[in-house]
Amino acid sequence: MQIKNKSDLTPGIAANRIQATPEQRLIIYADLEAVLLKAEANTRHNQKAQAMEYAWNWLRVNKKQALNEIENRGVGL
Repeated sequence: MQIKNKSDLTPGIAANRIQATPEQRLIIYADLEAVLLKAEANTRHNQKAQAMEYAWNWLRVNKKQALNEIENRGVGL
């Protein structure tokens, strides 16, 4: 897509202002997980695997948070 004028950017700007739902975040995390698994399979050096551990930890924490938000959504209504 070519950006011809400022109005072409409006949908992207609006999308960034709306917080993603936990379900949307889980889809994003699943995509990231697939990328990490592919990268991990192609990793030959321990340093690369150690560096990827930070990404794995971030992914695990955020997936757990999204699942907790979904689980707690109906509580307290």
